[in-house]
This record gives sequence, structure tokens and C-alpha cells, in this order.
Amino acid sequence: MSQRVSDDAMAEVIAETRSDSSSRRHGGGDDAVVTDLPYMHRVGTPPKQPLFQEIKHSLMETFFADKPFHKFKDQSGSRKFVLALQSLFPILEWGRDYNLKKFRGDFVSGLTIASLCIPQDLAYAKLAYLDPWYGLYSSFVAPLVYAFMGTSRDIAIGPVAVVSLLLGSLLSSEISDTKSHDYVRLAFTATFFAGVTQLALGVCRLGFLIDFLSHAAIVGFMAGAAITIAMQQLKGLLGIKNFTTKTDIVSVLHSVWSNVHHGWNWETILIGLSFLIFLLITKYIVKHIKSGVNPSSANEIFFSGKYLGAGVRVGIVSGMVALTEAVAIGRTFAAMKDYSLDGNKEMVAMGTMNIVGSLTSCYVTTGSFSRSAVNFMAGCQTAVSNIVMSIVVLLTLLVLTPLFKYTPNAVLASIIIAAVVNLVNIEAMVLLWKIDKFDFVACMGAFFGVIFKSVEIGLLIAVAISFAKILLQVTRPRTAVLGKLPGTTVYRNIQQYPKAAQIPGMLIIRIDSAIYFSNSNYIKERILRWLIEEESQRTESELPGIQNLIVEMSPVTDIDTSGIHAFEELYKTLQKREVQLILANPGPVVIEKLHASKLTDLIGEDKIFLTVADAVATFGPKGPLETLFSISDNSSLMRKYKGKSKTRKLCLCLQSIFPILDWGRYYTIRNLRGDFIAGLTTASLCIPQDIAYAKLANLDPHHALYASFVTPLVYAAMGSSRDIAIGPAAVVSLLLGAMLSHDIRDYKSHEYLRLAFTATFFAGVTQLALGVLRLGFLIDFLSDAAIVGFMSGAAIIISLQQLKGLLGIPHFTKKTDVISGIGSVKSAIVHHEWNLETIIIGTSCLIFLLITKYIGKKHKKLFWVAAIAPMTCVIVSTICVYITRADEKGVSTIKHIKGGLNSVSANEIFFRGKYVVRGFRIGAVAGIVALTEAVSIGRTFAAMKHYTLDGNKEMVAMGTMNIVGSLTSCFVATGSFSRSAVNNMAGCETAASNIVLSIVVLLVLTLFTPVFKYTPNAVLSSIIIAATTNLVNINAVIMIWKIDKFDFMACMGAFFGVIFINLEYALIIAVSISFVKILFRVTWPKVVVLGKIPGTSIYRNIEQYPKAFQITAMLILRVDSPIYFTNCNFVKDRILRWLRYENEERAECELAEIEYVVVDMSAVSDIDSSGIRSFERLYHSLEKIHVQLVLANVGKIVMEKLQESKLTELIGRDKIFLSVAGAVITYGPKREEL
Repeated sequence: MSQRVSDDAMAEVIAETRSDSSSRRHGGGDDAVVTDLPYMHRVGTPPKQPLFQEIKHSLMETFFADKPFHKFKDQSGSRKFVLALQSLFPILEWGRDYNLKKFRGDFVSGLTIASLCIPQDLAYAKLAYLDPWYGLYSSFVAPLVYAFMGTSRDIAIGPVAVVSLLLGSLLSSEISDTKSHDYVRLAFTATFFAGVTQLALGVCRLGFLIDFLSHAAIVGFMAGAAITIAMQQLKGLLGIKNFTTKTDIVSVLHSVWSNVHHGWNWETILIGLSFLIFLLITKYIVKHIKSGVNPSSANEIFFSGKYLGAGVRVGIVSGMVALTEAVAIGRTFAAMKDYSLDGNKEMVAMGTMNIVGSLTSCYVTTGSFSRSAVNFMAGCQTAVSNIVMSIVVLLTLLVLTPLFKYTPNAVLASIIIAAVVNLVNIEAMVLLWKIDKFDFVACMGAFFGVIFKSVEIGLLIAVAISFAKILLQVTRPRTAVLGKLPGTTVYRNIQQYPKAAQIPGMLIIRIDSAIYFSNSNYIKERILRWLIEEESQRTESELPGIQNLIVEMSPVTDIDTSGIHAFEELYKTLQKREVQLILANPGPVVIEKLHASKLTDLIGEDKIFLTVADAVATFGPKGPLETLFSISDNSSLMRKYKGKSKTRKLCLCLQSIFPILDWGRYYTIRNLRGDFIAGLTTASLCIPQDIAYAKLANLDPHHALYASFVTPLVYAAMGSSRDIAIGPAAVVSLLLGAMLSHDIRDYKSHEYLRLAFTATFFAGVTQLALGVLRLGFLIDFLSDAAIVGFMSGAAIIISLQQLKGLLGIPHFTKKTDVISGIGSVKSAIVHHEWNLETIIIGTSCLIFLLITKYIGKKHKKLFWVAAIAPMTCVIVSTICVYITRADEKGVSTIKHIKGGLNSVSANEIFFRGKYVVRGFRIGAVAGIVALTEAVSIGRTFAAMKHYTLDGNKEMVAMGTMNIVGSLTSCFVATGSFSRSAVNNMAGCETAASNIVLSIVVLLVLTLFTPVFKYTPNAVLSSIIIAATTNLVNINAVIMIWKIDKFDFMACMGAFFGVIFINLEYALIIAVSISFVKILFRVTWPKVVVLGKIPGTSIYRNIEQYPKAFQITAMLILRVDSPIYFTNCNFVKDRILRWLRYENEERAECELAEIEYVVVDMSAVSDIDSSGIRSFERLYHSLEKIHVQLVLANVGKIVMEKLQESKLTELIGRDKIFLSVAGAVITYGPKREEL
């Protein structure tokens, strides 16, 4: 099947869409607009659930989607007890139906796998650097436990090559002497904690964590491990005595070649190669082993001491890998035999068997692919085959172990090499390359990480790449322009369907992702770029301009507060361009949040539609759409350079780096007038603020004035914002001071100042790097909700810290948490360590500043009153102190500000020594926070004034100005909201207002610094408190609560983190919660049932549209997420559960059973190799119960991957449709039966 659907399917859709009335507008608005249109359905808004019910539903769907307690409902106490035992020990359930026929199969398969596992166990123990009998012990105890508690009929339990290698590698890195008793004890300890980890995952139903190791990563990891294992066996195969304990290929080859002349044993080589050839030909082995029944090892486990931490760490890693391998194997065979594998029960079983094993001299065991495959092919029926194998191993331990005394190590080495050959899956790697290049990169990362570094590094690389893939997809979602398919009311991606034509005067864009903090700004800017590019192309083609922008939101399954803000800004920007924003097909969660945020009122209820067709029918051209057109997309970042001369290219490049060269050509006297007034006004505010903010960073005041002189000049030349006023900011100054004083407590020392310059330098480097490498999306991970909480908490901490100056307290804590701050204030009050004159001056100024701020906020034309108020306070208080000599009565003053130009500080920066890393760490954190604040402010004012803010240019400008600042005695500067707001209201026209600001500060530095000698510190404290009051945004917090509870958690996490711990941990908490939110949404996507809206050919969520009815003998589901390794198993299991529940309900109502499962893929914007495999398993599971799988509305990217993987051939090309309507027409009941 090509990218386009078949002609027959297209004809069916045309027939369906023509036969039914089309649409369905969201109610409200001017009825006269739509009087000539068909009847329109409202966009459904689901009933609002109480908070408790909402949380309960989310928890049930996330952790208990399989309804594990459903079978206990309405049962007697004794029956519940029996069911609980059966749930814990599945053998009690399936054992009731056990018979002789099943035992015959299990007995044969148990004997067969025992003949394979015994020599393997001896060999695998060597990989873990343990004596051979520990491998046998593990194959005796663990299978017995699993047989009682496991749910797989096919898994054969025991030591495996990869886990043994991993365990040996990790253990030997902790204890190099592998022959010591402590080494064996640490192995038992690691096994115990591996079991605890597995058991905890099962009990807490956190099994989804193992899905973060993708299929691609497993393929690469297993292949790399196989090669590493095989290379390590060269020691035994070649008879080398002195061999490296490292696992990387370079060290192994060095050991091999360094022993080539005198370390090889030719008799050993001959034996090993002979057996290896035999094994590779036969692939089966018989007999051989060593020593009595397992002794107890409970007292050997480290529960305290220096090895406890190592045991926990090794146990967690090996336990997770073991679990991943076992569950993957179990799922494979369960799909082949069509039975259900309970992932959580598997984890409980694996955990219990490893805990029991650790107490009985075993090491980590799991399901082995080679012996499980043999078990399956030998005809196993149940887990009893593990019991048979265990008994055989017991007999071997008791009777046959002396026979292995003369078994050559070369034979064991050849057994291991033969066993791991199948782990290198070249075909899977080739398929990964075809399906998903990112998956292939993860595979190769794991592969080369294992063979060139170590097993654990290979795992880390694979997981990191897999996570990076998710973050990339979440932060940079696809958007597509839609066009109308000829003869239909269906709108599809014009790249996938070249014949789809656009509508005159309209631009229809589909967003292929949920809208979160991590992508909201990108989506807004991408939509605006689409608009600009389309308008340009249509103008060139002499076509009508765009009056309506329709955003198709069917794949947008969720939206958070950052997304809401992005749409508000998009709406305002479009309004100024005289373009209407129209939304089509918002889902239940999205429409609920749009209502909660009042965005529906802003956009207009009459501009929210059920379908794109409705929106076009209402606002598009009237009459037949005969002027449809197509335009190819030739947008490019470098398009403006195309066809230009070298001189012109150089000019454009310079203008790109220095935007002043671009807008400066059009600069006028009128612009200068506005910028001059704005610069003077902003300077009157920033000078006293700068002096105050320097205190927050524990630096002398002149460094802040230096920063407001140098950095605005650099920004004026390189920045793209017309409104941002540059200089020190309260939050960044507090953060910088807190982090610097944590490393150097004596902030009066020269090292403290040098570290400040170093941190500023690396803050600039970080910002510059983000801009040059176009990695600005990283700052979006600090969500709007997190920023609100962080800023609010920081405002409280800043204000609390200013009580030192406001009350005249001489001794105050250097800690930033609220408890320490309150303690210092309380202690000062109790011991009367405060000054009355200072309190009078400080509170008087604070009241004056708050009153003027209120006046400026209430009456916009009087903004200048609030702007000059701080300088007024400084002047008046300085005169008062000078006249009254209050400084001699205990009123603390500034005393001295160094005048003159900035001194060069290039030689003060730490480029080596112990403070380099600290400076980099502080600079990176401070730089990102400063950047987040500046870009957020810039975007706000850019949206208000209808111009584009280039995020990457902003980062380059901010980075360059902070690097220059660090070389000229400045500390970290950024855009300040208070002074930027004043700059905007004062009528600034361009960034030249920053030049005026800089000149005024220069004049102050050269002429007026002696004036500040008598300025009271209490006034500076009052200025800071007044400046930070706006940072506490209660209304925003309430709105966040209404829109998104997860965002509220991030907000509160940042807030309480700031006030109770410190600023750095608050950032970590906020970002962590935001990451968890993304992983939560990606791991547990919604799978919803669709029904047909009466009188239409439209299928929608039956929860959102209660009148939508389901189709006889069909189950129509929509997956509301891309399908990746993190969620593919959940999606598959959820679809199968929906099928089971629906069949049960239909059986109760005496309705026909389901024959077709139709999966609407409209929201599935991407699928990876793990997703492909899960759909293959889904297909086979459905096939065995005589249910056909049908796909509808498959997107371009997904369709290409289905074809590359041959999944289209497996499912059938005739079962992939353009729309759900086409699938129902083809396979559903006759029209009269609907």
C-alpha cells in the first residue's frame, strides 16, 4: 500500500461523507452566520468530576487498568481468601486442571532443558567470577519458587549470560579480588536487593519502568554483550592464565595478543575449538556439574557496613536488566501461545525467587532465552517443567558432581560462546535502520558502549538516547498543513496527499502532539512561521491573503498552563494581523481546560468546531470550492541567503548577528525621542535597584552598576527585543549569592569575587552555546507553573532577607530557607538587636514605594510616578541622614561606592584549579535561570507589540553580554521584569533605550557615586521588597490549580523547595516534577472508545459525546499518543482489555460479539520499532480469537514505518483506511442495521 489509500477506500469515504449531513459546530455565537448550514452538533464538554473522583480515576487507569480487584467483588470472605492465594500463587489456579497429558509434556521439556542448563550454569558462574556450584544452586532453588508464583508457561529460570557478565563486571569493580569471601557475600547482597527491587516494582505496580529499556536498546545491548562475553571466553578457549578483568574489547584484545607467544595452550585450543564446532552444529549438550545441596547464606548478606551501598546499587541495576529480559521473553511466548502474561505478578515472582535465592547461596537468576526456547519447542505445557528441571539439577548436585572434576574450562568457554551466538541479531538491526533511525542510534549506542567501555555504560547510553528521543519528540512535535481531498469533506496532510488542496483565505494546521510547557512556545512560533511563509507564497502566486487560521486539534490529547498561555499569545498576535483563530475537534480534556482558563471566551464559542469541515463551511468561501489550490513547501532557515551575492550574504550574516545593523537603517528622530525618555525613566529605577541587588549577591554595589553599564550596550547591538531592559535582577542575584556563599563562606574574600566573575563567564558560555547550537528548547523545561512557584518563593525569601536592613539587624543568617530567616529575626527581636531610626526610615520608604506602585498600576499614564519613586527615596533619605547625622546613631549606610569605569577582570576568572568546576556549575544554573526570565519577558512584550522575538538570537546576545561582562567586573545580568515594564510603558521604540540607560549609569559612575555615601541600607531593603511584590502571583496559582493539577504540583514543589530548602533544590524539584509529568503522559496514553454521532459520518469519544453509538460487531478505539517503547505494551494490553470488557458487556446484553477492532491512528504521529512489534503481537493475539485488526487514518510517518516493517502485508493492505467511516462501510453492518 502506498502513502495514499486505495481508490476503492477513497470512493467509500466519498460516498459516506456525501450521504450524511456534515457538521457540527460548537454552540454559541451569531446564529445568523450559520442559518444556511446543516444542523450542527456542539463540541462536547464532559461533566466536571469532583477532585477526588478525578484523582481516583487517574490512579485506577494508571496503576490498576487491568482491574485486579474486580474478581473479588461480591465474593464471600473465604472465597476472597482463596482468590487472593490464587493471585499470589497461580499454580493453585491452573493446577486444578492439571492432567497426565500436560505432565508428559512438562516432563520431557524439563529433562531437555536440564541437559542444556547444567553445563550452561557451570559456564555462566565463571562470567560472574563465582565458583561453578553457585550456578547449579541457582538452577535448583529459583525455578521451584517461580513455578509456584509465575504466570508464564514457557520461561525456563536460571542464570543467564548477560546478567552474569553484568553482575561480575559490577561486583569486580567494587572488590577486585574475586576469590575473596567478601566478593561472594557482595554477590549474595546484590542478589537480595535485586529481588527486593523486582518485588517492589511488582507490589507497587511500577513495572512500566522496565519499558524504558527499548527494544532497540535491548538489541544493541545484547549484541554488544554477546561479543564481550565471547571475547572473554578466549581466556578459557586459548588456555591463557593471565587475563584482564575488564570487559571492554580493547583490554581483552590486548590480553590476547600480549600472551600470543608464551601464554597460549595448543591442547586447550584444540579441545575448545572441537567442542565449539560441535556445539554450533548441534546446538544441544548433555550432562556435567559440582558439590551438595545449597547451604544457607542469610548471615552472609551485608545489611550494614561499607559494602551495603554497593550491594544496593549493583542489585538494582542487575535486577532491572534481569527483569527486562525475563518479561520480554515471557511476552514473546505468551503472544505465540495466546495467553495473558501478568507483568506485575511476574515481577513479584522474580523478586521473591531472587530474595529466596540470596538466602540459599544463589546469585541473580531470570528467564533465559535459549533454554526458554528449548522449553517451548520441547512441548512444555505449564511451569511444572521448571520443577522437573529443578529436580534434575538437585540429583546432579547430590550424585553427579564428582564427574566434572576433569571437565576442561575450554569446553565451558565453548558452551558460553555457542549460547550467545543468537544474541547478535543482524536482521533486527537492519530493520531498526529501516524503521526508525533514532532507534538505530540507540541500538548502536548500547552496542558500542558495551564493547568499548563497559556493560553498565552501554546500558546508560542506550537509556539516555531513548530518553533523548522522547524529549525531542515532545519538545519538537510535528505540525502539518491540511488540505481538502477532492470530492470529500476530509482534510489531510498535503505532504501525504499531494492532491489535497488548500482553501482560499484559510490556513489549516494540525498539531501532532499534546501541548505542554516543553513545546508550547515552539508550537506557537511554528504556527506563526507557517502563517508568514504561506502568506508570502500566496502573495507571490497572487492568491487571496489568509483571514482565518484553523488549528485541527484531534491529536492534541492534553494541554497545560504553558500551552494555554501560548494560545493566548497566538490569539493576540493573530488579532493584530487581522487573522481569526479557529479551533477544530478539541478533545474532552482540552475543551475542559479551555473552559477553565476562559480561553473559549477569548477566542469565541462560535469559533470552536467539531470538525475542520464545519469551520470551513462557516468561515470559508461560500458556494462551491472551485478555487482550491496547492502550494509546495519550500521554507528554509537559509532561504533569505538564496540567490544573493557574497557581499549581500555577508551583510545579511552581520545583520543576523547584530540586528542593530538591520533596524538601525530605519531609525528616526521619533524613535530616538521615545527611546531617550524610556532610557532616562528606566535609569531612574535601575540605579537604586542595582545597588540593592548587589547586596543579594553579596557583592559591592559598584559591580551592579558596572553590569548596568556594559551589558545593556552589548545587548542593544545583538538583542532582538525592543522592550527588555538589561541589568541585574533580584532572583538571579539571590540565586548567585546563595550558590557562591555555599562554596566560599567569606564573601568579603577576593576568591569570592573571582568565583563570581567565573560563574558569570560560564553563565555566558552556557547561554551562548544554547543559542549557537540552537538548543533553546532546553529552557522550556522550566514550565510556566514552575516559574510562578519559583518566583513566588524567591520573592518571599528575598523579602525575608531584607528584614536585616529594614530592621537594622547586625547579625543575620546566610541561609536562604524561611525557617533560618525567621529564626534570625526572632533572635534579633528577643535580644533587642534592632534600630528604631532604621525601622522608621525603611518602613516609611516601603509604604511610599507601595503607594506609588499602586498609583502607577491603577493609572497607566502615571507609570512614571512608580518609576522615579526608588530614586526619590534614595535622594530624600540620603539628605535626611546627612542632615541629622543618623549614621552616627546606628543607621547603617552604604558608606562607599567605587567610582569610575569598569576595571578589567579577565585575569580574575578561574580557568584552572578547584574553583573551575564550581564556577561552571553555578554559572550553568544561573545562566539558564537568567535566560528563562529574559526570554519569558521578551516573549510577553513581543506578543503585545506584534513583532517576532528570535529565541536563539536572544541566547547568543545574552551569552555574549555576560561573557563581556565577566571580563569587565560585572556579575550575571538579564532582563528585569520591573524595569522592562517601565521601559515599555515609557514608550521605548527599539533596543536603543538600553544605550541611553547605559550612558546614564556611566555618568553616575563617573560623577555621582560619592553622593550615595549616606544612603541608608534600609532604603535599599525597602526598594528590593517593593520590587519583588509583583513576583507573588496568587491569581496565576489559582488558575494553574483549575487548569492542570500536575502543573500545580510543579508550582508548589518549586515554591516550597525555595522557602524550605534552597533555590537550587527548588529548581531540581520543579524540573523533576515536570519531567515526571511528560513521562507519565507518554507512558500511559489514553485509549478511548469511539462511537458514531447520529446523522453524520463522524466518530468521536463516547465519553465526550454520550449520544454517539457504537457499531454492531465492531470495537472502534483511538490511541491518543505516539506509540513508543515506553507505552507500546500498555497500549497493546489496553486494547485487549477493552476488547474483553466490551465482549463481556455485549454478551450480557445478548449482542453480537466483536469481529473487528478498528484502531483510529489520527493521534499517533509516530511509532518506533517497539511499537511495531507490539502491533505484530496484537495482530496475532486478535487472530487467535478470530478478530480482525483494522487501521484507520494512518499518518505519513507511521505509514512509511508500517510499510518498511512489512506490517502492512501482515495486517492486509485492504484493512488500512483513510478514515473510520471507510472502515465501517467496508466491514461494518449494512446501513439499515445501524
